[in-house]
Amino acid sequence: MDAKKSLRQRNVDSGKLVESTADLMKTTGEMINKMEDRKKVVENYIEKIRKQQQEI
Repeated sequence: MDAKKSLRQRNVDSGKLVESTADLMKTTGEMINKMEDRKKVVENYIEKIRKQQQEI
């Protein structure tokens, strides 16, 4: 009986770990997207500054 309970608990823990990992991957993906967006903004800003310097 204890073995069944132990196995059930491990299955529950495993399920929680899978959910937690999925949430972490989603959050990581969102952060990567935000950082890529910021990178694009910075690259555009740098390009704008370069164009202004060439005009001078």
